[in-house]
Amino acid sequence: MFFVQPLPDEFVGGHFGRLGRVNGYNSSLQLIRELDECFRSGAKDWEPPSVDRLITTHLGMESEAYLQKHTMLPFYWVTTFEREEPRKFESVAKSRQRAALKHERDAAYFCDECVKSDKRDLGFSYWRRFHQLPGVDTCSIHRTALRYIHKQNAFDEPPQRWSAIAETVSKELAELQCHPVISRYTKISSRFLNQQRQCRYVASAFHSASARQMGLKVVLRGSATRISDRMQQELPSLWLSTHWPELAKKQERVLFSALDGVIGSQVCTGLAHALTLALCHDDADYAVSKFFELPLDQHKVSFPKKVIMRSDMQNAYLQCEGNFSAMSKFLEKDMSTVTRHMKKAGVPSAVLLNEAERHVIFEIVRDADIFVKPKHPSKEELALEKDSRGLSEIPKSLLMPIRPEMKVAFLANQGDFSKMAKSLDLNITTVINHMRQVGIPSSRYFCEKARQELMEFVREAETADLRWVRVKRPLKD
Repeated sequence: MFFVQPLPDEFVGGHFGRLGRVNGYNSSLQLIRELDECFRSGAKDWEPPSVDRLITTHLGMESEAYLQKHTMLPFYWVTTFEREEPRKFESVAKSRQRAALKHERDAAYFCDECVKSDKRDLGFSYWRRFHQLPGVDTCSIHRTALRYIHKQNAFDEPPQRWSAIAETVSKELAELQCHPVISRYTKISSRFLNQQRQCRYVASAFHSASARQMGLKVVLRGSATRISDRMQQELPSLWLSTHWPELAKKQERVLFSALDGVIGSQVCTGLAHALTLALCHDDADYAVSKFFELPLDQHKVSFPKKVIMRSDMQNAYLQCEGNFSAMSKFLEKDMSTVTRHMKKAGVPSAVLLNEAERHVIFEIVRDADIFVKPKHPSKEELALEKDSRGLSEIPKSLLMPIRPEMKVAFLANQGDFSKMAKSLDLNITTVINHMRQVGIPSSRYFCEKARQELMEFVREAETADLRWVRVKRPLKD
């Protein structure tokens, strides 16, 4: 099988199509199946390979370089899920077998002038990645309207194959590329193709600061003007209805999470991030540089000077580098237990901290005062406590005289209020209420010595024929 190197900014779909034509396959799908079978037959351990791995081993290219220079992943996966997640696109391709071939536009786009230039210089034309960006309707080099073809296998053939039947972007839509926000969006989206991924929390902090300066809402709830509302006001309705019809139909001041989520740490597409940057910044190059080169210290964290924590939590925090999720697995405890203890100790998760902040919090945790659990009493101590239970609760004197029948029942039932109620045929709340009024506790949980002393005290207690006190709410024994 012959393998040809990808051309500058050549889209992965077009490159696979060119490989298929060179090797005599009718479609890139047949090529992928053949490569997949070869890959699996030579693999020691069965593992579904990502599309890029099928050819990069033969091209002598690093998989990451191929993904960044020839796929749409840098645009669709602008941010990472977590702080510690690798910022490379290879992790996305590994978790999603066909992610590298992702193409969300409803057609394949090309520029006639680029086709002519390619045929003159190369003898054939190829599909450029930049032309496949959502919302891009003109060629950035020739400033001409793009052409497009609605064919499922369009990338299997060179663009020149479709020149005769391809449609052209309308003049009205192409002219909108001069709109300030759309023009900045076009530059920003093209710059996305050459960048690594940014942490979504840092991206959220950057967008929030920019939106706040414009007087826009920076929290997801409420009814103030949102980014999506301002976007509807700024962008032409024709462009919106063509490239983001859901946003065009959005009601005013209603949350549109696909766009407003960029300030809420949600995972949004490059379209949302690029449009937000284009809306909030007048300089596209400055916006992209700040967005991707932004130091990971946007979350200002105030640390306690001294913390008190359990030794097992201290060890787990340092071993797992401050990752609460990893700590819960390390300790074999629920995530809620770990989070609750660390919050009580005043120690934050180190996932969102930059290197300087992580160094500070790790030093604080290393120097933490260790919380010592109360020592469990020995069996002898427990036995001694059991033998003396209730001695301190024996009253010195009555608060008021006790009724005669209550005195008799108390002595007959060894101070158990439940048994007293049954013997007197009374509600237990009535018994409890009267005994509390006179100041005599239940001896149910007393040790034998305390019980005998209480019995002796009740035998000598003064009696009086008092009226019953009715109680509406039950009292605990």
